[in-house]
Amino acid sequence: MEASLIGSKGSGKTSLLRLLCFLEGVTFPQGDKKLVTFTLRDEDALLLQREHNAEKVTLPKVEMLDYPNVGLEPLEVLPAHRDQLLVNDVLLWVLRGNDFESVELLLLDTLRRFVEADIEVLQRSLEGKWVKREPEKGEKVRTYKELLLELRKVLEKWEGLSALGGSPLEYPKEDLTPLSAYRLLTLKRITVVLNVSYEEMNSENLRENLSGLREALGGVLRSLSDLFKPGGKPWISPDVVVGDFRLERELRELEPEDRELFMTEYGLERFLLPDDLLKLLVRNSGYIRFFTAGPKEVREHLVPEGTTILEAAGKIHTDMMKGFVRGEVYNVSDVKEVGLREAERIRKRKVDRSYLVQDGDILHILFTR
Repeated sequence: MEASLIGSKGSGKTSLLRLLCFLEGVTFPQGDKKLVTFTLRDEDALLLQREHNAEKVTLPKVEMLDYPNVGLEPLEVLPAHRDQLLVNDVLLWVLRGNDFESVELLLLDTLRRFVEADIEVLQRSLEGKWVKREPEKGEKVRTYKELLLELRKVLEKWEGLSALGGSPLEYPKEDLTPLSAYRLLTLKRITVVLNVSYEEMNSENLRENLSGLREALGGVLRSLSDLFKPGGKPWISPDVVVGDFRLERELRELEPEDRELFMTEYGLERFLLPDDLLKLLVRNSGYIRFFTAGPKEVREHLVPEGTTILEAAGKIHTDMMKGFVRGEVYNVSDVKEVGLREAERIRKRKVDRSYLVQDGDILHILFTR
């Protein structure tokens, strides 16, 4: 999984990255362009390694990039950094507490800029050759060009969304999954991270503003969640991660005795953010885990919510996707409840290619070569 930290200068992007590096035991990078690779720790993967007596365990990587002074303001982020944003799976938008008053307008303006940039990409694509694909059973045969023309018409109606909570935009009812091949900004997942001082965190004003922010995100979701993937998951997370990133890091760096005195002075009984903050950010970005497990290796994979077992098979190996016959599935929660052998015996079930992978699933793929 690849993520970019975006936000205005002084929003706290670098403070968040420093905190994550400290929590994960990773050296903070030097230089203007800061790229960090984290290994996503997971006790469930280690549990499966013990149960299978596996030789090794492979955990997923999360690459996080912090560009200097790259915000999400309309005039600042495009087009100079569009290519970098496109290669990322998730955009972590870091806001300061005092950005509340303008956050709704800022978010909508930014999304409009994303749409305008995507229309430009689609227009260039329309000038290229037609690419045909084999239709699914009973599917109306359409070319990529026809799909792109449909989506362009949808995007050009964007101005119909005049305010939060306005009428939902019209969109084609047919499946537009093939558009994922075109690396559109409007298909990116956005997660809001709020950086506030400790004093602000305990204020009634913050609680009211945070409620307003969640309502604002909810309004955008109601209008846009089905725009590109009818029936799919929203691409703007309704969950907001809130914290004082600098204070959290400074507290954790103190000696235990000094930390206790400092926390007592501030009236803190515990840290405000969890030790597994990275996992929280991944989860809020709409990603789930699945496992492949055996005596040689236990491997954990990250995929977006709504991934089918056929798509998950392709992530393991393209041959599995091409020759997919069926899947066999049980969950790590089953292993915790009844143990590995019993889970394989009484909880494992057969599924077809349309099965939607659930968080913690353990997959066994039967395929032909």
